Amino acid sequence: MLLLLLACITSSMGVSEGLELIRTRSRLPTPTHSHSTLYDGDDTIYVIGGKTDNSGGFQDKVIRYSLESGTVEVVGTFVNISSGSAVLADGDILYFGGQLQGPGGVLSSAVHRYSLATGLHSVIANFPRASAWNSAVWDPRQNVAYIFGGWDGGEGRPIADVYRFNARSNALQLVTLLSTPKSDTAAVWDTRRELAYVFGGYSDQGGGGTIRDILAFDQQHNEFRFVGVLPTGASTPCAGFAEIHDEAIVVDGAPDDPATFNPGSGFSQNVSVAGWERYGYMPCVYVPKLDRMYMIGGRIWTTSEVTDHISYVDLGQRR
Repeated sequence: MLLLLLACITSSMGVSEGLELIRTRSRLPTPTHSHSTLYDGDDTIYVIGGKTDNSGGFQDKVIRYSLESGTVEVVGTFVNISSGSAVLADGDILYFGGQLQGPGGVLSSAVHRYSLATGLHSVIANFPRASAWNSAVWDPRQNVAYIFGGWDGGEGRPIADVYRFNARSNALQLVTLLSTPKSDTAAVWDTRRELAYVFGGYSDQGGGGTIRDILAFDQQHNEFRFVGVLPTGASTPCAGFAEIHDEAIVVDGAPDDPATFNPGSGFSQNVSVAGWERYGYMPCVYVPKLDRMYMIGGRIWTTSEVTDHISYVDLGQRR
């Protein structure tokens, strides 16, 4: 469907493919942004942590959203935290770093484990330094997570650290560094190629600003390679990998249409979505069995209003 070429320059114009944003009748219990969303592979999207307003309010709930019934319910208590990254690993939620509720927004160095079966929460490891605004992927074959970059709470700047976390031994290992320190990235795992893709972010180098780079991370050699550019710079994006289309969908944390990225060609472009709402700090999650990208909560870009919306884009409707 996408052009078979390696794109170094991409269009910022949205390509019309017949997509539409559908807002469900379901709502979060509280308007929330900067939380994490996880799909369990079956019927459930989990929402964990987040901020409830723009003045420092946090929420500590684990929320379950049923795709089939549309019900939304609180199923557990976590910690008052936001802006970390999370993966779903063998029935447990692993949460890396994040911003804690408190004066000045103290950052966390902890790796949290939350058991969906028991509702128990524990701290199982610690990074050498506190950080937030990182991204993470889960490698199901190796039973490990990879955590990319973030914002250093001590130095007050982006970091380049890339860690591997072993969910069996709870061991953290620094495996390599990003070529450019960056925070506010999005990352997805490509099961077929056994690669992670890291999208966009924020860097304080070269005058600072948002980044368009798309990087592929080879976990066998702990190496990155540049594979493409996003149509526009992306800070605080979210992303999902749609294996049925062999492409990633990137939702920017800025007033831009979603973008697609084809790993085979390296081509990335904006895709126009009718009714698209310009949100920031809006987590998203791809649901393969429905071929939908779900967007949950977020902050309206133009007014800074925090929302409780649950919406989706049906990728199967593309012309």
